[in-house]
Amino acid sequence: MTDAVCAAAGLPVLRVETEAPLAARGRQIVEYLIDARAFAAATTADTADDADGPEPATGFREIVGRLPDGRQGYVNDLGILTRLAVMEAYVAGQVADPIVRGLHLSWADGTAEGWAWAELGARRCLFERVRLSSAGFACGLPLDQFAEDLAVAAIGDRLRALETDRAAVRPRAEVARLFDELRERGDEIRDGARLAHIRFD
Repeated sequence: MTDAVCAAAGLPVLRVETEAPLAARGRQIVEYLIDARAFAAATTADTADDADGPEPATGFREIVGRLPDGRQGYVNDLGILTRLAVMEAYVAGQVADPIVRGLHLSWADGTAEGWAWAELGARRCLFERVRLSSAGFACGLPLDQFAEDLAVAAIGDRLRALETDRAAVRPRAEVARLFDELRERGDEIRDGARLAHIRFD
């Protein structure tokens, strides 16, 4: 019904489907998209003004600057603080792997999906999945990559609340099964053949 009303009114829609507690990030996400769209518009205008010139060397997510903790990093990667937090948790013995894993893909119907997981040990992991669909709305960056970034950011939220919120803790076998189901639907995914080269052991 929402899609129908928005389509009739000519309103663009970005739909976020997830079990992750992203509502608290609503303002951050809106401000992020405003900046991403402005950057995309500016770089597109620059390219149009100089059609023979080189493509922009830096994408929106690859801009390096000072992070809130004072370190240098990719300031427009929504998952960067999660990646740093997981490395610190690994050093403290709270997780079994210092790397947050992830993948992103686009379905044939235009829907994008992003996964992220962090190993907790004892065959358990934190797992998040985000699906995005857009109707007349340009994010200013690839929709599938944005979905993965949101999933990674949600892992950080779950990690900080791990002692009181176990909702995102999954048996590793369950996540492996979800991945097998995803691989079986490879013909519905743009460039789905690449899933055959991704392993979840």
